[in-house]
Formats: sequence, C-alpha cells, structure tokens
Amino acid sequence: MSKNDAMVRALACDGKVRLLALEATRTTRELAERHGLSGRSARLAAEMTVANVMMAAFLKGDERLSLQLQATAPNAAYLGEIDADGFFRGRLTPAVIPEVTEVDGLLLSIKHTAVKELYRGVTAVEHESIEAALNHHLKTSDQVAAIVRIQVDMVDGAIERVYGVLAERLPEDKDRPSLDAAEFEQRLGPLRTARLEAPVDQIWQMEWLDMPVEPLEERFIRYRCRCSREKVESTLLGLGEGTLTEMRDEDHGAEVDCHYCGDRYLFTEAELSELIHRFTAGPQA
Repeated sequence: MSKNDAMVRALACDGKVRLLALEATRTTRELAERHGLSGRSARLAAEMTVANVMMAAFLKGDERLSLQLQATAPNAAYLGEIDADGFFRGRLTPAVIPEVTEVDGLLLSIKHTAVKELYRGVTAVEHESIEAALNHHLKTSDQVAAIVRIQVDMVDGAIERVYGVLAERLPEDKDRPSLDAAEFEQRLGPLRTARLEAPVDQIWQMEWLDMPVEPLEERFIRYRCRCSREKVESTLLGLGEGTLTEMRDEDHGAEVDCHYCGDRYLFTEAELSELIHRFTAGPQA
C-alpha cells in the first residue's frame, strides 16, 4: 500500500471486472479526532467514509459527492463530502452511540458541483451493516453486479486500519464479453469473507488472485475542509446589520463552528463593528 491514504482503480479478468481498492486509515482517524469519536461512533464514521470514497471513484473536474446517513437505530447522523481530487471532509453525531453492528435509516448520495446538483439517490438501510447497505445501493440504484467489502479494525476503541474493496462485473460490449454470474462468483466470491489487507496490497501491486491487474488511476485521499475565516465573514455579513449589531451589543462577540471539521472562528466586538461598517458601506468598502 501507499504510505498515504489512497484509492486505486483497475481492471482484472481481461477487462471484465472493475476493481477499487483503498485505505482510509489516516483520513478516518482525523475525522474521529476532530469530532471526539471512539468505539462504535468511530467505526460507523469510518465505514461511511469508505462508502463515500468508493461512490466518488469516478468524479471528474469540479464534481463532488456528498453522502448522508440519517439513522434511527442507532440515533446518529453522518455527513461526508469528497471531491475529484480526493479531498474529504465529514462528521458524525453524536460522539457516543450504542455498540450495535446493524443500522436502520436512510442513505442519501448527491453528486453535485458548487452550483448545481447532478444526481441524487436514496436507499433505505433496514437493519443491516453499512457494507450490506452499500451492496444493496449499488444493486438497486446503479444496477451493477458487485461485491463491496469494508473493513475497520479497532484497538481499544480507536481506529487501527480502514480498508475497502469493490469488485464490479462489467457489462458486455462489442469489444469485450462479460463474465457470467456463476463465473464471477467462482472467481471473486472468496472476497466476500476475506480479510482485506492482502487483497488491497495485491491490487496495489497490480497482481491479484494469480492474474494481472491493469491500473487505471491512483488517487490520494486527504482530509481537508474548505472553510476559512473569509468564508465565515461572508456568512456573517449575509446576516445583515441588525443581527451583527445584536451579536456585538448583547453577546459581545460571535463564535462560529464549522459543521464539517469543527474548527472554531471567534470574532470580537471590534471585529463585528468592522463587519457592520463593511455592510453599511457597501461592496466598495
């Protein structure tokens, strides 16, 4: 594997199977650390992040993939976003959830750019694991024959290793026949129960199950939020003079936390006064 979190896309079985293999250990550790997650909450966040990365494998340009989970059992919510360059940000709340392995709720995926939505898909998660829910989502929404595996190893409630593998049977086209369902299961079925360290490493080395693997793309995965003090200032200016004045005179300042990364931006009375001046002076100030 790479020393950094990364995902590789490749072809196997003479171009009849598409593979994704990824490690997201560092990214999910940072997510857990930023939001105080441990135990089951850290595991669920890691599983959802792997799903987020997998579903974003074919993004290009300025496209982004947002993945949301609104769970009723356990009562938890996940929100993650990744772009075509592999920059990811996300969060899960609450920080403590019950130690259960199955989830009930709704899984929502949205492909979009900064200005418009390109695709939206909703899948019910009905008393199953995130791995099972993603398999179901790909089968019903994308109508592909695939095997999805997610492995999150924990030590004393903390994330140790995070892996993901997707093997997808490609449809037949004029230049390439397709594997039939029985052959796909015979050749790739063992992946359903295998530990993922070896498959991920072998795919990374372009040799898997005693067959060559044809590389298509390698993409690094990094935790990076797009928030900034300038963007927060713009948001505060959008609240208007009255709200800014109330913050200054009654609250004696403002405190804004980024929903994704948890970074905190503090504004003093003097800084709010400057924002009020900018608002009243107009765009030329």
